[in-house]
Amino acid sequence: MKVDRLIKKRLIIQQNLPKLEQIIIEESTLLTNLQKKKPNKKYPILKTKEELEGALMEVKLWVDSFLKVKEEQIVTIRLGKTSEYDKAKEEIWLAKVQSPRQYGELAHEYTHFLQSELLDPPIAFNDENVFIEGHARGVEKAFNKWYAQNNPKVGLIEVLETSLEELTNSYAYISKKFKITMPKSTSNLIKEYSKLKNHEKAVISCYDLGNAFFSLAEKKHGKSIYARIMKKDFTCLKI
Repeated sequence: MKVDRLIKKRLIIQQNLPKLEQIIIEESTLLTNLQKKKPNKKYPILKTKEELEGALMEVKLWVDSFLKVKEEQIVTIRLGKTSEYDKAKEEIWLAKVQSPRQYGELAHEYTHFLQSELLDPPIAFNDENVFIEGHARGVEKAFNKWYAQNNPKVGLIEVLETSLEELTNSYAYISKKFKITMPKSTSNLIKEYSKLKNHEKAVISCYDLGNAFFSLAEKKHGKSIYARIMKKDFTCLKI
């Protein structure tokens, strides 16, 4: 199933720019409001086996419920230099960063575990990178919004910063492709969040395109898209 090719075909069109712009404005407004509260960024790092396994169970309960899955297998979790899911060994590696961010990254990597267990096939986990990263980023953002209600908001702030970089990269890339002059307000947001220097020649990442696509799909169909996909209902991949 060549889902990445379908996603790119549906995403990289001129008509998506106004909708992407609205999402960028909404996320930047939320981020600005959170940053005004000057949250304390000094939090401990999850280090011990007990801490890691406890965090995994908390994240698993929420993600399983959000995605409406019943996964009995408990994946192994370890500390590493970066956060990633190793499909071959069925292990989650969690970066040594402050714990509020670790929880969000754990939700992202645990989603990859579920994707590899429940969606492959028809989705080739190691090949359809735009799809799997966009889906996991959407779950990560939803988790961080829930987690921030009763916990430090650092994780939500950082995932919004990452999301805005990806969304503005995609917006600028599509604009350049169709030679569209960006509104000044949007251009200012691109300068603030995007790190791509030359959007015409830049190699756009699977994270950029995946987040942009799933943000648009969520805007149209609601947060239920993430659970529907886990049931192999791909009809929501229309934006």
